[in-house]
Amino acid sequence: MRYLEYETATGRIISELTSRDKPTPSEGFSLLEIPEDADIDTTLYAVKNGVLVKCYETNEERLERERLKREHLEKVRMRMKAMMYEVGIALLEEDDNAIKQLRQEYRELKAYL
Repeated sequence: MRYLEYETATGRIISELTSRDKPTPSEGFSLLEIPEDADIDTTLYAVKNGVLVKCYETNEERLERERLKREHLEKVRMRMKAMMYEVGIALLEEDDNAIKQLRQEYRELKAYL
């Protein structure tokens, strides 16, 4: 399944995700499911009331969107790095519940990479 992640307040599309399970968006962001065969240039569209609408984006807005995307990706990478340590501890302590939770979180974060 394919999803567009967008800022809830502005409707600006941040990234396109592909995942079997519906990812959980961060606070202030939402997801819109799109067809698998859809060819959408995310720089030309925004989401208004749950519907894609064509819009115009200035260079400053594009640069800001790209910066937000990079920052969000960096946060995901940092969390995954921390998860590797947590998995090691959970394995040593034989904590099956923690491992199960970390696997679920990994599946959600994997869609962003």
